[in-house]
Amino acid sequence: MSSKGSITWTPINYFNNKVICDLVEEKHKGIISLLDEECLRPGGATDKTFLFKMEQTIRMHPHFVTHNLASNKLKKSIARDEFRLIHYAGDVTYKIEGFLDKNNDLLFRDLKKAMAGAGNSIIKDAFPESELLSKKRPPTAATQFKLSLQELMEILMSKEPWYVRCIKPNDFKQASKFDEKVVGHQVQYLGLLENLRVRRAGFAYRRRYETFLERYKCLCPETWPRYRGGTAKEGVAALIKHLNYDSEEYSMGHTKLFIRFPRTLFETEDAFQQRKHYLASVIQAEFRCYSARKKYLKMRKAAILIENSWRRYQAQCLLEKRRNAATVIRRFIKGFITRNEPENDVNARFVRQVRVEFLKRLAANLPTSVLDKSWPNAPLVCKEASELLHGLHRKWLVRKYCKSVTPKRKALMEWKVEAEALFDGKKQSYKKSVPQEFQENRLRKSPSDNGLSHAKHLSWFNCAELTKMKAIERRKREK
Repeated sequence: MSSKGSITWTPINYFNNKVICDLVEEKHKGIISLLDEECLRPGGATDKTFLFKMEQTIRMHPHFVTHNLASNKLKKSIARDEFRLIHYAGDVTYKIEGFLDKNNDLLFRDLKKAMAGAGNSIIKDAFPESELLSKKRPPTAATQFKLSLQELMEILMSKEPWYVRCIKPNDFKQASKFDEKVVGHQVQYLGLLENLRVRRAGFAYRRRYETFLERYKCLCPETWPRYRGGTAKEGVAALIKHLNYDSEEYSMGHTKLFIRFPRTLFETEDAFQQRKHYLASVIQAEFRCYSARKKYLKMRKAAILIENSWRRYQAQCLLEKRRNAATVIRRFIKGFITRNEPENDVNARFVRQVRVEFLKRLAANLPTSVLDKSWPNAPLVCKEASELLHGLHRKWLVRKYCKSVTPKRKALMEWKVEAEALFDGKKQSYKKSVPQEFQENRLRKSPSDNGLSHAKHLSWFNCAELTKMKAIERRKREK
């Protein structure tokens, strides 16, 4: 990784366990492959023949030892039915007895079929029917274990594992008791010393630029909220410059950032945790702004909807009003055009309106005196009614006037009529004297009784003379 990342690296010598893994898993030469071949070989295959085959095939491997291959010093510690693998943490001795039987521990097909047809769902899932359709020989126990390890390694390589090293203080599970030999063996077997040396000589933290920038971009104004200056590596460089990293604390590779000291990473993480509180307040403010704006837009939309509905209602009312007005005007015009025709559905309303208007105008301009002969002009449809009303009104005025005339005034009026017959056309100043009231005696009254009796005598004389003159005029007319 250091060579690929192009960073300065101090080589650390450590034991590579790949040699042991190849000894066990290598195809056609590994212990598992030899065990499967011996299980499949027809004839009298036994555990001893398997051991002999391993001695013939991998006898030159430095980490494989049997009784026949060991030196005189080691032969005493290895039995004839055992073999030993030399690991970096220690030697492990295996007894060959039962290897073939355990590796051939297969389940017969009829038993699998019976299990697949069981009523329990868990048992049916453990023995799927797809295995019954396969005609191949089922894999051995060692092969199954090898395949399981390969699947596990594929999963681990696709992830980023974090290991927790658990060390037992003793073999008796007692508290506050540490067995130095047991603990030392575990530390050596787990490779913790080599791991610590690698960690000290190398970098404690390594991350891809995209991951590091995505997590800590909020610590730099240039990279928050999004870095738009270029690649992720350039963004990390700007972030590190803002955080004032020393040149000895980090190193930048092609795809990853390497941080040497955990203290540097802890300080960066503490700054990030403190920054999160500020970011939380910013998020709260933005969310409240969003909520308030959403509420405002909702209210604004509702107000616009209400306003549109009200305006539509007003427009509909105005339209209905104008439509009714247009209908009235159209009927009025049609009625005006056909006003002289007999009353029908077209001009009935116009005729009624004309009659109403005529009656209103007539009521406002009625003559108030018998001598006033004026009368408002009537439309054609009201001619007959106008004449009837005119006659009735004249009669009503005459009747009203007659009721208001006293007997004395009536006598004077009769004399006025008789005077008209005598003087009309004969006396030049007669027309000027018509408006003047007729007086029976123009002589000034005397305060004495004699004067009063004399006035009465003259009045009787004037009346007698008028009667005589009237009789003469009547005879002339008869002739």
